[in-house]
Amino acid sequence: MTNREQVVQILTELQNQGVRHLVVCPGGRNAPFVDFLSYGKHPFQIHTHFDERAASFFALGLSQNFKQPVAVLTTSGTAVSETLSACIENHHTQTPLAILSADRPKSYRGSGAPQTIDQAELLSSHCSLKFDLEKAPLELLPWDLKSPIHINVCFDEPLVDTQPPHEWSKSSENLTAKKKSESWEDKQTSALKSFLKDLKKPLLVLSGQTHFSKDTLIQNLKSLNLPVFLESTSQLKNHPELKDLEIHFPSLAIQAGHFDSILRIGQVPLHRFWRDLEFQPLPTLHISSSAYPGLSEQRLILPDNEKFFEELQQFSLHS
Repeated sequence: MTNREQVVQILTELQNQGVRHLVVCPGGRNAPFVDFLSYGKHPFQIHTHFDERAASFFALGLSQNFKQPVAVLTTSGTAVSETLSACIENHHTQTPLAILSADRPKSYRGSGAPQTIDQAELLSSHCSLKFDLEKAPLELLPWDLKSPIHINVCFDEPLVDTQPPHEWSKSSENLTAKKKSESWEDKQTSALKSFLKDLKKPLLVLSGQTHFSKDTLIQNLKSLNLPVFLESTSQLKNHPELKDLEIHFPSLAIQAGHFDSILRIGQVPLHRFWRDLEFQPLPTLHISSSAYPGLSEQRLILPDNEKFFEELQQFSLHS
Protein backbone atom coordinates (compact mmCIF):
# COMPACT_ATOMS: atom_id res chain seq x y z
CA MET A 1 0.00 0.00 0.00
CA THR A 2 1.54 3.31 -1.09
CA ASN A 3 1.25 6.49 0.96
CA ARG A 4 -1.34 7.87 -1.43
CA GLU A 5 -3.38 4.69 -1.40
CA GLN A 6 -3.44 4.79 2.38
CA VAL A 7 -4.46 8.46 2.36
CA VAL A 8 -7.37 7.78 0.00
CA GLN A 9 -8.51 4.73 1.99
CA ILE A 10 -8.50 6.66 5.29
CA LEU A 11 -10.28 9.68 3.84
CA THR A 12 -12.89 7.42 2.25
CA GLU A 13 -13.51 5.75 5.59
CA LEU A 14 -13.88 9.14 7.29
CA GLN A 15 -16.33 10.25 4.62
CA ASN A 16 -18.32 7.06 5.17
CA GLN A 17 -18.66 8.09 8.82
CA GLY A 18 -20.11 11.47 7.85
CA VAL A 19 -16.99 13.66 7.90
CA ARG A 20 -17.35 16.57 5.46
CA HIS A 21 -15.00 19.14 7.03
CA LEU A 22 -11.23 18.72 7.45
CA VAL A 23 -9.22 21.17 9.54
CA VAL A 24 -5.67 20.95 8.19
CA CYS A 25 -2.44 22.01 9.92
CA PRO A 26 0.18 21.50 7.18
CA GLY A 27 3.57 20.11 8.11
CA GLY A 28 6.33 17.88 6.81
CA ARG A 29 5.22 14.40 7.83
CA ASN A 30 1.56 14.89 6.86
CA ALA A 31 2.62 15.87 3.32
CA PRO A 32 0.87 12.79 1.81
CA PHE A 33 -2.47 14.11 3.07
CA VAL A 34 -1.73 17.75 2.25
CA ASP A 35 -0.57 16.88 -1.27
CA PHE A 36 -3.69 14.87 -2.06
CA LEU A 37 -6.07 17.41 -0.53
CA SER A 38 -4.35 20.19 -2.50
CA TYR A 39 -4.31 18.54 -5.93
CA GLY A 40 -6.64 15.54 -5.89
CA LYS A 41 -10.41 15.51 -6.29
CA HIS A 42 -12.32 14.96 -3.05
CA PRO A 43 -15.65 15.92 -1.41
CA PHE A 44 -14.24 17.66 1.70
CA GLN A 45 -14.34 21.30 2.71
CA ILE A 46 -10.84 22.29 3.84
CA HIS A 47 -10.06 24.74 6.66
CA THR A 48 -6.36 25.58 7.10
CA HIS A 49 -4.81 26.51 10.47
CA PHE A 50 -1.20 26.98 11.56
CA ASP A 51 -1.85 26.22 15.25
CA GLU A 52 -3.04 22.73 16.21
CA ARG A 53 -4.67 23.76 19.49
CA ALA A 54 -6.76 26.47 17.84
CA ALA A 55 -7.51 24.14 14.94
CA SER A 56 -8.89 21.40 17.17
CA PHE A 57 -11.17 23.81 19.05
CA PHE A 58 -12.30 25.26 15.73
CA ALA A 59 -13.15 21.70 14.67
CA LEU A 60 -15.14 21.23 17.87
CA GLY A 61 -17.24 24.26 16.95
CA LEU A 62 -17.76 22.97 13.42
CA SER A 63 -18.92 19.62 14.74
CA GLN A 64 -21.38 21.21 17.14
CA ASN A 65 -22.68 23.61 14.50
CA PHE A 66 -23.16 21.09 11.69
CA LYS A 67 -23.95 18.15 14.01
CA GLN A 68 -21.52 15.88 12.19
CA PRO A 69 -18.02 14.52 12.86
CA VAL A 70 -15.04 16.69 11.89
CA ALA A 71 -11.40 15.66 11.39
CA VAL A 72 -8.23 17.54 12.35
CA LEU A 73 -5.02 16.76 10.44
CA THR A 74 -1.66 17.31 12.18
CA THR A 75 1.97 16.56 11.50
CA SER A 76 4.16 14.45 13.80
CA GLY A 77 5.76 15.12 17.19
CA THR A 78 4.46 17.56 19.78
CA ALA A 79 1.95 18.94 17.25
CA VAL A 80 -0.30 16.03 18.22
CA SER A 81 -0.20 16.95 21.91
CA GLU A 82 -1.65 20.38 21.12
CA THR A 83 -5.01 18.73 20.39
CA LEU A 84 -5.37 17.20 23.86
CA SER A 85 -7.33 20.11 25.38
CA ALA A 86 -9.96 19.92 22.64
CA CYS A 87 -10.11 16.13 22.99
CA ILE A 88 -10.92 16.53 26.68
CA GLU A 89 -13.68 19.01 25.83
CA ASN A 90 -15.05 16.76 23.08
CA HIS A 91 -14.94 13.75 25.40
CA HIS A 92 -17.09 15.45 28.02
CA THR A 93 -19.54 17.00 25.54
CA GLN A 94 -19.66 13.79 23.47
CA THR A 95 -18.80 15.65 20.28
CA PRO A 96 -17.39 13.50 17.44
CA LEU A 97 -13.87 14.57 16.50
CA ALA A 98 -11.22 12.60 14.62
CA ILE A 99 -7.58 13.53 15.27
CA LEU A 100 -5.66 12.40 12.21
CA SER A 101 -1.94 12.56 12.98
CA ALA A 102 0.97 11.73 10.71
CA ASP A 103 3.95 9.88 12.18
CA ARG A 104 7.36 8.56 11.26
CA PRO A 105 7.70 4.76 10.81
CA LYS A 106 7.30 2.68 13.98
CA SER A 107 10.92 1.55 13.73
CA TYR A 108 12.02 5.06 14.78
CA ARG A 109 10.25 4.93 18.15
CA GLY A 110 12.55 4.99 21.13
CA SER A 111 15.47 6.08 18.98
CA GLY A 112 15.44 9.77 19.90
CA ALA A 113 15.21 10.69 16.21
CA PRO A 114 13.82 14.18 15.44
CA GLN A 115 10.02 14.53 15.33
CA THR A 116 9.67 11.09 16.91
CA ILE A 117 7.71 10.53 20.11
CA ASP A 118 5.24 7.88 21.22
CA GLN A 119 2.34 9.90 19.86
CA ALA A 120 0.07 6.90 19.32
CA GLU A 121 -0.74 6.89 23.06
CA LEU A 122 -0.85 10.65 23.66
CA LEU A 123 -4.63 11.04 23.48
CA SER A 124 -5.76 7.59 24.60
CA SER A 125 -7.15 8.76 27.97
CA HIS A 126 -9.83 10.85 26.25
CA CYS A 127 -10.35 9.07 22.93
CA SER A 128 -12.75 6.14 22.70
CA LEU A 129 -10.83 4.58 19.81
CA LYS A 130 -7.21 4.72 18.72
CA PHE A 131 -5.56 3.40 15.58
CA ASP A 132 -1.83 3.10 14.93
CA LEU A 133 -1.52 2.36 11.22
CA GLU A 134 1.47 1.55 9.06
CA LYS A 135 0.52 0.57 5.51
CA ALA A 136 -2.70 -0.89 6.88
CA PRO A 137 -6.36 -0.04 6.13
CA LEU A 138 -8.59 1.82 8.57
CA GLU A 139 -11.88 0.30 9.76
CA LEU A 140 -14.08 2.75 11.66
CA LEU A 141 -17.29 0.76 12.13
CA PRO A 142 -16.92 0.64 15.95
CA TRP A 143 -17.07 4.49 16.21
CA ASP A 144 -20.26 5.55 18.01
CA LEU A 145 -19.85 9.20 16.87
CA LYS A 146 -20.20 10.36 20.48
CA SER A 147 -16.55 10.83 21.33
CA PRO A 148 -13.16 11.80 19.87
CA ILE A 149 -10.96 9.20 18.21
CA HIS A 150 -7.26 9.22 17.31
CA ILE A 151 -5.95 7.88 13.99
CA ASN A 152 -2.15 7.82 13.89
CA VAL A 153 -0.69 7.09 10.44
CA CYS A 154 2.98 6.17 9.92
CA PHE A 155 4.48 7.33 6.63
CA ASP A 156 7.86 6.34 5.22
CA GLU A 157 9.76 8.30 2.59
CA PRO A 158 9.31 9.26 -0.16
CA LEU A 159 6.32 10.96 1.39
CA VAL A 160 4.69 12.19 -1.82
CA ASP A 161 4.05 9.77 -4.67
CA THR A 162 4.85 10.74 -8.23
CA GLN A 163 1.71 9.11 -9.64
CA PRO A 164 -1.14 11.38 -10.87
CA PRO A 165 -3.68 12.59 -8.28
CA HIS A 166 -6.28 10.00 -7.36
CA GLU A 167 -9.74 10.43 -8.89
CA TRP A 168 -12.34 10.23 -6.16
CA SER A 169 -14.67 7.42 -7.14
CA LYS A 170 -18.42 7.91 -7.30
CA SER A 171 -18.88 4.81 -5.20
CA SER A 172 -16.97 6.34 -2.29
CA GLU A 173 -18.70 9.69 -2.73
CA ASN A 174 -22.13 8.12 -2.44
CA LEU A 175 -21.34 6.29 0.79
CA THR A 176 -22.80 7.90 3.91
CA ALA A 177 -22.51 7.22 7.59
CA LYS A 178 -25.22 5.01 8.98
CA LYS A 179 -25.92 5.78 12.58
CA LYS A 180 -27.99 3.38 14.54
CA SER A 181 -30.69 5.44 16.24
CA GLU A 182 -31.40 4.74 19.83
CA SER A 183 -34.91 3.48 20.46
CA TRP A 184 -36.83 3.69 23.66
CA GLU A 185 -37.32 0.22 25.00
CA ASP A 186 -40.11 -0.74 27.35
CA LYS A 187 -37.80 -0.55 30.36
CA GLN A 188 -36.92 3.08 29.53
CA THR A 189 -40.56 4.06 29.20
CA SER A 190 -41.25 2.26 32.46
CA ALA A 191 -38.37 4.09 34.17
CA LEU A 192 -39.77 7.47 33.10
CA LYS A 193 -43.28 6.59 34.29
CA SER A 194 -41.88 5.39 37.61
CA PHE A 195 -39.97 8.64 38.04
CA LEU A 196 -43.02 10.79 37.28
CA LYS A 197 -45.72 8.92 39.18
CA ASP A 198 -45.14 10.57 42.58
CA LEU A 199 -44.10 13.99 41.28
CA LYS A 200 -46.36 17.01 40.98
CA LYS A 201 -44.14 19.99 40.16
CA PRO A 202 -41.21 19.15 37.85
CA LEU A 203 -38.92 21.82 36.44
CA LEU A 204 -37.69 21.25 32.90
CA VAL A 205 -34.09 22.27 32.28
CA LEU A 206 -33.13 22.64 28.63
CA SER A 207 -29.42 22.80 27.81
CA GLY A 208 -27.41 22.38 24.63
CA GLN A 209 -26.43 19.51 22.34
CA THR A 210 -29.80 17.78 22.15
CA HIS A 211 -30.78 15.74 19.10
CA PHE A 212 -34.02 17.68 18.78
CA SER A 213 -34.42 20.57 16.36
CA LYS A 214 -35.38 24.01 17.68
CA ASP A 215 -38.83 23.77 16.10
CA THR A 216 -39.42 20.36 17.70
CA LEU A 217 -38.38 21.65 21.11
CA ILE A 218 -40.53 24.78 20.90
CA GLN A 219 -43.57 22.82 19.76
CA ASN A 220 -43.22 20.21 22.50
CA LEU A 221 -42.45 22.68 25.27
CA LYS A 222 -45.53 24.75 24.39
CA SER A 223 -47.65 21.61 24.28
CA LEU A 224 -46.41 20.43 27.68
CA ASN A 225 -47.06 23.84 29.25
CA LEU A 226 -44.57 23.14 32.07
CA PRO A 227 -42.10 25.64 33.58
CA VAL A 228 -38.70 25.48 31.90
CA PHE A 229 -35.27 26.95 32.55
CA LEU A 230 -33.65 27.70 29.19
CA GLU A 231 -29.88 27.69 29.51
CA SER A 232 -27.99 29.86 27.02
CA THR A 233 -26.51 26.75 25.36
CA SER A 234 -30.04 25.69 24.35
CA GLN A 235 -30.13 28.68 21.95
CA LEU A 236 -33.73 29.25 23.03
CA LYS A 237 -33.16 31.56 25.99
CA ASN A 238 -35.63 34.49 25.97
CA HIS A 239 -37.40 33.01 22.96
CA PRO A 240 -40.66 34.96 22.46
CA GLU A 241 -42.77 31.81 21.99
CA LEU A 242 -41.61 30.45 25.36
CA LYS A 243 -41.67 33.63 27.45
CA ASP A 244 -44.73 32.52 29.47
CA LEU A 245 -43.04 29.24 30.45
CA GLU A 246 -39.48 30.42 31.07
CA ILE A 247 -38.04 30.47 34.59
CA HIS A 248 -35.16 32.94 35.05
CA PHE A 249 -34.07 32.24 38.65
CA PRO A 250 -34.28 28.48 39.18
CA SER A 251 -32.30 28.39 42.45
CA LEU A 252 -34.66 30.83 44.15
CA ALA A 253 -37.70 28.97 42.81
CA ILE A 254 -36.37 25.65 44.13
CA GLN A 255 -35.58 27.17 47.54
CA ALA A 256 -39.14 28.53 47.67
CA GLY A 257 -40.50 25.01 47.11
CA HIS A 258 -42.03 25.68 43.70
CA PHE A 259 -40.55 22.47 42.25
CA ASP A 260 -40.14 18.94 43.54
CA SER A 261 -37.99 17.43 40.76
CA ILE A 262 -35.73 18.20 37.80
CA LEU A 263 -36.03 16.91 34.23
CA ARG A 264 -32.88 17.79 32.28
CA ILE A 265 -33.05 17.69 28.47
CA GLY A 266 -29.61 17.89 26.83
CA GLN A 267 -26.04 18.03 28.06
CA VAL A 268 -24.82 18.91 31.55
CA PRO A 269 -25.87 22.54 32.21
CA LEU A 270 -23.18 25.16 32.78
CA HIS A 271 -25.29 27.48 34.93
CA ARG A 272 -24.37 27.94 38.58
CA PHE A 273 -27.74 26.64 39.76
CA TRP A 274 -26.84 23.15 38.52
CA ARG A 275 -23.89 23.00 40.91
CA ASP A 276 -26.17 24.26 43.69
CA LEU A 277 -28.29 21.13 43.24
CA GLU A 278 -25.56 19.27 45.14
CA PHE A 279 -26.86 21.10 48.24
CA GLN A 280 -30.54 21.10 47.23
CA PRO A 281 -31.03 17.44 46.31
CA LEU A 282 -34.13 16.83 44.22
CA PRO A 283 -35.13 13.75 42.21
CA THR A 284 -33.39 14.31 38.88
CA LEU A 285 -33.84 12.59 35.53
CA HIS A 286 -31.58 13.23 32.54
CA ILE A 287 -32.84 12.89 28.97
CA SER A 288 -29.60 13.11 27.08
CA SER A 289 -27.17 11.46 24.71
CA SER A 290 -24.50 12.26 27.30
CA ALA A 291 -23.47 9.58 29.77
CA TYR A 292 -22.70 12.18 32.43
CA PRO A 293 -25.19 13.21 35.13
CA GLY A 294 -23.13 16.30 36.00
CA LEU A 295 -23.81 15.66 39.70
CA SER A 296 -21.78 13.67 42.21
CA GLU A 297 -24.71 11.36 42.89
CA GLN A 298 -25.54 9.06 39.99
CA ARG A 299 -29.00 9.75 38.59
CA LEU A 300 -31.12 8.00 35.99
CA ILE A 301 -30.09 8.84 32.41
CA LEU A 302 -32.26 7.97 29.40
CA PRO A 303 -31.42 8.60 25.73
CA ASP A 304 -33.07 11.62 24.10
CA ASN A 305 -35.86 10.52 21.81
CA GLU A 306 -39.27 11.75 20.65
CA LYS A 307 -40.80 9.02 22.84
CA PHE A 308 -39.79 11.06 25.87
CA PHE A 309 -42.10 13.92 24.90
CA GLU A 310 -44.95 11.49 24.23
CA GLU A 311 -44.64 10.03 27.72
CA LEU A 312 -44.19 13.43 29.32
CA GLN A 313 -47.28 14.68 27.50
CA GLN A 314 -49.33 12.02 29.29
CA PHE A 315 -47.95 13.24 32.61
CA SER A 316 -48.81 16.84 31.74
CA LEU A 317 -52.38 15.93 30.83
CA HIS A 318 -53.00 14.14 34.12
CA SER A 319 -51.15 16.47 36.48
